[in-house]
Amino acid sequence: MKIRIAVFAVIFAILPALFLNGAEAVSVKFEILSGNAPIYQGDILVIKIGDKSAIEKFGIDVFGKTYRFNAQGLALIGISADQKPGKYDLVLIDLNNKETALQYQLFCHCCDCRTIEILLKDFGEERMKKFTPTEKQKKQRIREGEMMQAAYRSTGSLPNYIPGKFVSPLAEQDINKIAITDPFGIWRIYSKNKDDRDWHRGVDLRTGENAPISVVNSGVVILAEKNFLLEGNIVVVYHGFGIFSLYIHLSEIKVSTGQKVNAGQIVGISGSTGARTTGSHLHLGIKINDATVDPLKFIETANKYL
Repeated sequence: MKIRIAVFAVIFAILPALFLNGAEAVSVKFEILSGNAPIYQGDILVIKIGDKSAIEKFGIDVFGKTYRFNAQGLALIGISADQKPGKYDLVLIDLNNKETALQYQLFCHCCDCRTIEILLKDFGEERMKKFTPTEKQKKQRIREGEMMQAAYRSTGSLPNYIPGKFVSPLAEQDINKIAITDPFGIWRIYSKNKDDRDWHRGVDLRTGENAPISVVNSGVVILAEKNFLLEGNIVVVYHGFGIFSLYIHLSEIKVSTGQKVNAGQIVGISGSTGARTTGSHLHLGIKINDATVDPLKFIETANKYL
C-alpha cells in the first residue's frame, strides 16, 4: 500500500512538467481589488496585474472566457445574474500559450491562481402580464437575435476605447440620483407555473418625455436599429475589453452603426417603444463578454478604480 501511494505521488509530481513541456515559472501575480468582500450574481470583479509590463502577455481565464488587462493593468470581469453559484478558479494565463490553460487550472503551475465563490442573490420578483408573440413575431425575434449576435461578433478587430471614468446615461442627471423604476435582475413572474418567468437584464431609469440619452463611455456603435419587437429602438455601443452598453426603448436614435462616440455624447432620446413598455423610460444594459451585469453597480465599481 505504501509503495502504491509513493508511486502516485511521483506521478503527480512530474505530470505538470510533462504537460507544460518545460515551461518556465513566472513571477507575475494578480490581486482582486475588492479583497475578501462577498461576490454575488450580477457583480463585477476588478483584477489588477502585479507587473504592468506584462499586460499584453497575460490574461485572466474564468468562466470559460479570457479577460484582457487595460493600460492601467486592470481587468473587469462580469458575473452574470444567472451564473450558477459555486466556486470558480481565476487563472492568470500566458496569452501566447492559451492551450495550456487547462493544465494551469489542474496544476496551478507557471501562473497565479485564485478560487472565488459566487453567492446566490435574491433579486426579488414581480407579477407581469405575459406577452405571447404571434408566429410572425416569433420569426421577427429570431431575426433580431441573429442581428444582435452578429453585432457582438463584429467587435473582434475593434480597439479598446475607454479613456477614463463612466458617466451618467441621463445627460442632465447625476448618476447617483437617477430614479429606478424597475431594478436589475428582478424575476418577472407570468403565471403560477414556476418555470414561466424571466429576469430583467438591465435597469429601468425614469427619464420623463424626450430626455437626451448619453453614452456612458467612449466606444463605437455596433447596432442602431428601429422597431425591434420588445426593445423598440435600440443602440448598442462597444467600449473595448469585452464591455458593451445597451440603450433600449428610445423614441429617436441619434447615431448610426459604425459611428465612433465619445463619453457623454447623445445617442438617442428617451421613449416607450417596444411591445411591453408602459411609459417613457430608459432600459440601460451592460454586458461584459456574454455576462449581463448590474449596470449601475458596474459603473460605480469601474469608476472606483479607473
